[in-house]
Amino acid sequence: MDLLFKFYQEILALMNKRTSSLRGGGCGTFRMFPRTQENLKSDISDIENFINKFNHFVEIIFTKAAVAINSIQSQEIMIAIQWFVFQEEIIYKLNKNPLNIIKSYNLIVEGIKKLLQSCLIYIRTDSFKCLYILQLTTYLYKVIFSFHVINSETILKVDLQKEFLDTSDD
Repeated sequence: MDLLFKFYQEILALMNKRTSSLRGGGCGTFRMFPRTQENLKSDISDIENFINKFNHFVEIIFTKAAVAINSIQSQEIMIAIQWFVFQEEIIYKLNKNPLNIIKSYNLIVEGIKKLLQSCLIYIRTDSFKCLYILQLTTYLYKVIFSFHVINSETILKVDLQKEFLDTSDD
């Protein structure tokens, strides 16, 4: 287990230091760009900001689902959805750091539960919002998957699996 975790961390560290670029004609290059302390601090700041604001935007989407017909409420919901769409890169950065994955796992699971519950309403009232919310949950499921890859002795709890499946079936 520890060997696999260390191997995973080494691969992630190498991925953080490399970049590739494609040129026309299918030729590609691969160069090393060292990560600076400033870039790492910026990433940490972005991730902390995401974790701090996550519940706020999930709550907007969840609580305002029943009143989404109201145009003002609908605009607030779309702003919350846009915030998540703009956070896709931050979710990717969060996924590259095992400590952040472990730190945010429970928060993400609870957020997915609420987003799926709100989809039950949006699917009847606004399928466009429902589609976007399902995309958001897909981004967030990557964090759950990474958590279980890191912690190979843990599996997604059966009752949580059942809850996700039941909500999806509804």
